[in-house]
Amino acid sequence: GDLVAETPAKHLARAIEGSAMVHALGVPRSERDAARERIAEDAKELAMSALRPWLTPKAYESAAAS
Repeated sequence: GDLVAETPAKHLARAIEGSAMVHALGVPRSERDAARERIAEDAKELAMSALRPWLTPKAYESAAAS
């Protein structure tokens, strides 16, 4: 699998949800248009950051390269 064996699903889900919420709420109104334009890049960066503790090294390298 792509996740380490000890991955607690509840903590993983909370990390993803919390990271996305903080990121979305932290964008100033003046930067929202620019944020919409780079949403795909920001989403990947956010996901990689939130998932990093639970991804296997191989999965992290593969995701980072794509």
